[in-house]
Amino acid sequence: MRAAICAVAITCAFIPGAQASDKSDVEATLRAAFAAANAGHMDTLGKMIAADGVVIDEFAPFHWTGFASWTPAYGAYNEQNAITNSRTKILRFKEIKVSGTHAYAVLDVALTYKEHGKPRKELGTEAFVLEKTAAGWISNSFAWFSKGGVDQGADATAVLAAIHKELDTPNPTTLPWKGIIDEFPAYHWQGDGAAAGWGGDFQKSGQELVKLDAGAPEHLSVNGDAAYVVLPTTIDLKVKGKPVREKGRFVFAMVRTNGAWQTHSWAWVLN
Repeated sequence: MRAAICAVAITCAFIPGAQASDKSDVEATLRAAFAAANAGHMDTLGKMIAADGVVIDEFAPFHWTGFASWTPAYGAYNEQNAITNSRTKILRFKEIKVSGTHAYAVLDVALTYKEHGKPRKELGTEAFVLEKTAAGWISNSFAWFSKGGVDQGADATAVLAAIHKELDTPNPTTLPWKGIIDEFPAYHWQGDGAAAGWGGDFQKSGQELVKLDAGAPEHLSVNGDAAYVVLPTTIDLKVKGKPVREKGRFVFAMVRTNGAWQTHSWAWVLN
């Protein structure tokens, strides 16, 4: 499960400092935000939540537009599952990229909490997309990469088949994706034009996809007509004509419409 403290926390105020680089500012912002959230200082953080964005998490329905819609859903999930005393520790910043007023950050974290009074600990990875405004850096989008259990059965098999079919699609910009988080600018895309916007920016980045090789899922949860999947993947690319191999993970928020599974939102991080 996800600790609410993590995703809400990223929306803390910008850390000033004329001499600091944007990357340092992004890291400082996230560290200060987690510290404030762990201390329970949520009022200031709540005012800095972006109105919209892509949110992917491991509890149903697994995808939301903006933290404002995610927050009450997570509160209800916590109450239903007797989750208390959530705390988050940043283990390391794996990657921070900044392009203009947009940033992409990937962190390994440790979550501790109590479930029905019993202490729990969970390790995972978080990806954030931030925007630099007049007030400072705020978070637009967030994705959580869990390493939980893997559901079995016909639905799980159908979900994986749908993902593999999409990964093999010659022109993925035609797919009905509604939310995307990726490692090149503008780092996130949403709405009916998400796939086309992502595809256009992918071409601008000088990348050409050669092959995708997806492994066994690290986490697969099916809940009614929604599913959450974390899938290790090796990607072979050409970047400005030179071969590049990337190893990382996708997280998919899936929906079943008229009996067919398809991706609603996805995010990517490097290992």
